[in-house]
Amino acid sequence: MKILQGKYKFKTLSHLEKSRPLISKIRKSIFDVLHGFKNLEHSTVADICAGSGTFGFEALSRGAINVNFVEKDIRTASSLRHICRNWNIENARVTCKDARYLPLLTTAYDIIFCDPPFLHDWISCMINALLQKNWVGESSILIVRLANDISQYFIKNKMKLLYSNKIGVSYIFFFSKE
Repeated sequence: MKILQGKYKFKTLSHLEKSRPLISKIRKSIFDVLHGFKNLEHSTVADICAGSGTFGFEALSRGAINVNFVEKDIRTASSLRHICRNWNIENARVTCKDARYLPLLTTAYDIIFCDPPFLHDWISCMINALLQKNWVGESSILIVRLANDISQYFIKNKMKLLYSNKIGVSYIFFFSKE
């Protein structure tokens, strides 16, 4: 996986065994749409269920001021830390934690990207944690990649659907708080 644009353009991320990397076609589409909603430069970003970290590293490359990679697998989290050290990235943090049990924040992130495992049924718990623990603020953009269309769940939870698209087997959703 190569970074598509910005400071780290053409740097390669290794595909981690347990991760489902965000392929370049989907990543390009997400960042093209995101550009219409929010300026990535000077934004704070959370990459939830980060896996190989392609979204977060792409965001850093394009000017995000910091990224928090949240990944529950200890080996994957260690690999993300290793990449940050090798690339001399100082404005990233790796949080080894299950996304269903996030800590309470005093300041929400500007952009939150969630790419949970497609076969898990705990997505609603993760979204509830993001909302209840102040990870998603009034001006935040929440981007979710899923295997099926559960956008109605988000709408019931006071989220406004800004954009949706199906790319291959992935559904991509952009939400904001109502």
